[in-house]
Amino acid sequence: MNRMVSGWGVVCGLDVTFDPQHRALIVSPGLAIDCRGREILICEPQAVKLAVLEPPCNPTPVPPDAAGEHLVLCLEYHDCKTEPVQLTSMACGGEERQEFNRIRDSFKLRLRHEADVHLPPPNGRLCPLMDFKKSGKPETMHGYLCRHLKEGCPDCDEKVCLVLARIVRRGESEDPDRPAVFLDACFKRRLVYSNPVLYDLIHCFHGDLPHVIGISWKDVHAAKPLEWGEFEALLNNTDKGLTVYFDQEMDDKTINRHTFLLSVANYDEDTGYDFKRYISPERIEYAKDAHGSHATFFVNEAWRKDTFVGTSKIQKDGGDVEIVLRGNLITNLKGQALDGDFIAGKFPSGNGVQGGDFVSWFSVLPMPKPQKSQG
Repeated sequence: MNRMVSGWGVVCGLDVTFDPQHRALIVSPGLAIDCRGREILICEPQAVKLAVLEPPCNPTPVPPDAAGEHLVLCLEYHDCKTEPVQLTSMACGGEERQEFNRIRDSFKLRLRHEADVHLPPPNGRLCPLMDFKKSGKPETMHGYLCRHLKEGCPDCDEKVCLVLARIVRRGESEDPDRPAVFLDACFKRRLVYSNPVLYDLIHCFHGDLPHVIGISWKDVHAAKPLEWGEFEALLNNTDKGLTVYFDQEMDDKTINRHTFLLSVANYDEDTGYDFKRYISPERIEYAKDAHGSHATFFVNEAWRKDTFVGTSKIQKDGGDVEIVLRGNLITNLKGQALDGDFIAGKFPSGNGVQGGDFVSWFSVLPMPKPQKSQG
């Protein structure tokens, strides 16, 4: 049940360090589940001599290995018979015998050649993305899991080793920067992802992400095209800009002309292309507020004069105005990226994953031609 539901590997603890003075590996207390689902609990630090290893309940020594060979430190479940009891003979002339009253759960720590043990990869066997690339056939997540899980439960190979560390003996050296033993305590170490660990990981990457919760032009987003007068009231003002509201405090250094973009696109009848021109901001102001924070994009004076006083193309033909926040590059104070996807134009933004551009737009009708006076 343990390995089928929670998996097998190290649950917590069981760090491995090297004690050069005693030439021993030190295993810290911890808990693991072996590939058969049996719990292995180590309550006290354990010292494993590199020269000779004597596992509990099995005094057979393991000879030392030559320099340069790769070893792995394996943790194995072992049961020890305890509380011996003398049993009287049940027949005439029979001999007394000894049995054990209890079996105590214990463990073995063994140094083994890396080539002699089966080292399954620490990651799982299920990966719908890789299978889809191989087959090219689309499949729902439920269908994929159903098809694979009904194939049966995974077997437990007798040679499977619950690896705690990989050890490479380098031989004696007088160089203090080159220790005699190279130790990697994360080499193919399987981990049990408990519910608290999974919750912390999900919360770290996808919990409490920053979102866009409002925009100052929400009444015109993707709505009917703006009349020229409405467009002028929205942007032809030195004290008024386009404001985006966040539900958290953001890192204001990440909100700049490269991540907060404003552009105007016009259709060219001669070429059939839409030409998009990006507008440089005069400034972008950031401030905290009661709900989190907000940032405002102010257009520059040259663009205002060309658009509302000069003879710009948007005056003649109208166009589309697009506002983009690059969610992958805008972060909060914790370094989490803005969850910016503006799905179906509904607030708050986001799909539960860091990153994603926030994109909003509205259309503008051409500037009406002045009416000729009669007379």
